[in-house]
Amino acid sequence: MPVRSSLGVPRIRINSETAPYLLGAAACTVLLLALWTRSGSPSSKVEQPKNDSKSDIDGTVVGEEEGLQMLSISLDLEDEQSDAVKRMVKHLVTMRDNATKKGSVLQQFLSPEDAKQRRLSVSSTLPPFQAQTAHLISEVQGAKKRGMPLLVEGAPGIGKATALETYVASEGAHRPAIYLRLSDALNKKHGGSATEEDDGEEVDDDVTLSSEISENDWQRSLARAFGYKRPADLNTTDEDDGEDIMHVLMQISQAIRHIAPAFSAPTLLVIDDIQLLFHNHRLLHDRYTGLDETFQWFLQCEAEGILDVILCSSEKSALAGIRRLKGYDWTLSYRCLESVDDQEVVQYLISSVNNILPEHQKFTEQLAYEFVSNFSSNMMELSRYVAQYRPLNEFIDQRESDHIVYLSKHLPENTSEDILRDLVLSMIFRNGVMPVHQLERHQLSLVETLLENNILRWRDGRARRRESLSYNRNSIVSSKGSFAVTPLPLSENGWDDPNPDPNLEDEAEKEDEDEDDAELRDNPFALFGRAGAELVWYNQHVQTVCERWFNQAY
Repeated sequence: MPVRSSLGVPRIRINSETAPYLLGAAACTVLLLALWTRSGSPSSKVEQPKNDSKSDIDGTVVGEEEGLQMLSISLDLEDEQSDAVKRMVKHLVTMRDNATKKGSVLQQFLSPEDAKQRRLSVSSTLPPFQAQTAHLISEVQGAKKRGMPLLVEGAPGIGKATALETYVASEGAHRPAIYLRLSDALNKKHGGSATEEDDGEEVDDDVTLSSEISENDWQRSLARAFGYKRPADLNTTDEDDGEDIMHVLMQISQAIRHIAPAFSAPTLLVIDDIQLLFHNHRLLHDRYTGLDETFQWFLQCEAEGILDVILCSSEKSALAGIRRLKGYDWTLSYRCLESVDDQEVVQYLISSVNNILPEHQKFTEQLAYEFVSNFSSNMMELSRYVAQYRPLNEFIDQRESDHIVYLSKHLPENTSEDILRDLVLSMIFRNGVMPVHQLERHQLSLVETLLENNILRWRDGRARRRESLSYNRNSIVSSKGSFAVTPLPLSENGWDDPNPDPNLEDEAEKEDEDEDDAELRDNPFALFGRAGAELVWYNQHVQTVCERWFNQAY
């Protein structure tokens, strides 16, 4: 009979058989309690303050946000610059918290006056074109390659800046993300929006919003974007400016290198209006210090995997200028952003923009097609149309006159008229599209000038392969957002194979390797010609005026 306690519950006998089991159970219980005590209960973590971010004297930085993983980054720096590095680390870590606050990422590097003006301008602009923004962000994400800086350009006014700002704000929740607009940081007007007579000076890139121009503006704005809090160190002299800017960049490298393991991706740096650092495809060394050093630092940080660099050229192309810099001829990724299909732009005009227009300016389906045919998805032209209160046909006539005045001042004067005529004729024969690989060497200088003066622009060759969209209403067809498919020529064996004999091609490639290398060094367009880049007219009005000039119509 089993022995029972006074409560009637059977009493467990402890003998040589049951003792090991009881000891094992007790050990497991003690171990579980110890682990629970060490990790802490989930409820105690929820009760902590949300913004428990601090920077200790010993260099430990802890940042926590509800729903995000807590960061703990330790610095072991003994040199005299450790305080500056610690401040940058704290700035970059807390930047993730700020990214969840509306507008903080986009305005943190603007002065209070600029930020206020930015809020006013944003609130009074066009309705958001969400389909366009999502499309452009997807293009940027697909083009960025790890270890290679990315330059993005594109058609005028399609919303590149809006897309990049949105992209930085979304990335800021996962890693430090910096958006630096040079037109604000350098206190300069936008460099290439001039198509009206009174804006002509802007194209020369010599206009600032104030009479004061500091040679340190560029490096100071970059350093402050990373949280560098000692601007006195940036007051360099002519004798040691290169040494000092490298000293600052090395400290920034140290900060982003230490925080890199705590995030899923490198720190993101997006610089908009990069064309403001160039003039005639050359860096403005006489205006800003530290340009060469900074661009080389971008390459080093990309190669090390601690920084993702995205550069954006707005209105003017900076491609030829950047590719001339040391190391960028091979390592620069490039993406020419294109708009969504015309049909989505038309839908946006009718469903969204009409809500803010007076009755006499509202878009019908036919008028929407006509706007897209002339201006594609150019939001700058759409903003002009919304602001001037005239019917669409009057607005189009006025903008054509503006373009004629602009082009009469900015067609290249030092170029042979025959070369210009040949180029225009080639564009006419190709329906306004010039594949880069079709350019002849004597045309390159002219093409660079036409790109600089907003007469031509780059376009991704993929746009040519988009299915053409035909609109039946009044036979209005847009040539800006949709293009017919161009099939590959048939080879001798009847297949669409441009390389029917790979053995012969391998031999030719081996023989011409040195010649190709020399061509890429001398010709900044060669690599992009192979990638399928194309040149198109800046917009429909530019095409119309240039074709009239060719036919001596005015």
